[in-house]
Amino acid sequence: YAFEPDIICLPETINTSWVTETKTLQEVAEDEITPGPITSLLAEVAKKQNCYITCPVATKRDGRFYNSSILLNRQGKIEGVFHKIHPTSTEVVPETYYKGGGITPGPIKSSVHKTDVGNVGMQICADADWPDGWSSLKEDGAEIVCFPSQGPYSNTLRNRAWVNHYYIVS
Repeated sequence: YAFEPDIICLPETINTSWVTETKTLQEVAEDEITPGPITSLLAEVAKKQNCYITCPVATKRDGRFYNSSILLNRQGKIEGVFHKIHPTSTEVVPETYYKGGGITPGPIKSSVHKTDVGNVGMQICADADWPDGWSSLKEDGAEIVCFPSQGPYSNTLRNRAWVNHYYIVS
């Protein structure tokens, strides 16, 4: 490979966005502990490339669905999971975006993961508009924030990086 990345940050909900085939959340959501098909595939890439990968997929836990970003480490193991804090209205309302259920908002307090490239936190798409999650990550020692999104948010991201003094990988 020509590149040797330390972090690969993929776009939000990579396995369902812009796909014309409609499936239910139950069919596409992956378990957060036992890697599903997309997470397993990307875990192999993380091992082969010796890098961290954000795997942004719908996940399920305790009968709820989340728009999540799973951080895979260099060995392809799950390092951490982040649930989008501020899902859009089309994600929350059942049958609007996903068949058979809606997305549950994640906890306001997200975690920071110690890696060999720095302390990594995550935010997803519409979370960009809410400063509380970003400042919380800084308070918890984030040096890098991975930001999978379907929108560019370029000015907002520059502002969040500048205000909080960390790097954003998008």
